[in-house]
Amino acid sequence: FVPRVQELELREWAARGPGSSNVHLSMADGTTHAHVSEMPPGSYKNGHRHGPDFHIFPMSGSGYSLFWYEGEEGFRRFDWKHGSVYAPADQMFHQHFNTSAGPSRYLAIAFGSIRYPVTHERKAHFDEVDKSVRNGGLQISTENEDPRILTIFAEELKKQGIPLAPEFARRWEQTQKKPH
Repeated sequence: FVPRVQELELREWAARGPGSSNVHLSMADGTTHAHVSEMPPGSYKNGHRHGPDFHIFPMSGSGYSLFWYEGEEGFRRFDWKHGSVYAPADQMFHQHFNTSAGPSRYLAIAFGSIRYPVTHERKAHFDEVDKSVRNGGLQISTENEDPRILTIFAEELKKQGIPLAPEFARRWEQTQKKPH
């Protein structure tokens, strides 16, 4: 039981994306993993992958997540808001995007906690979730991100009249500059 989970103080985790914050919870000294993450308005998390049992419960804000397997050209999209629940498939890359005017917070739950990871795969997850896939990790770093990701996001925010967060706006402006 976590009272007022929507008010729980989170810590910055910039390695997961500009402005990202997070806290990992060890619930009753058990084997269930839980974490709460938040994205500021106009921002998104870096793409990543992991095992099949993470269930994500949006608690505030709204947005969408893109899903794809390594080597696929297209993306699958799931729009979410408070009351939604979704679970990325095994080793499917996915990325969460906040399209609301305020922060977007979610709770993720899975089998295998930080204290008791239960499987080698879950231990590797905790060790490698914020490391680039180019370095043996599970995350796609910003410099290796598919350029379509930022374009899709910028267009979505424009439709909703929400500005890109400063870090994302700088990146977007750089992509829009034309060579002389």
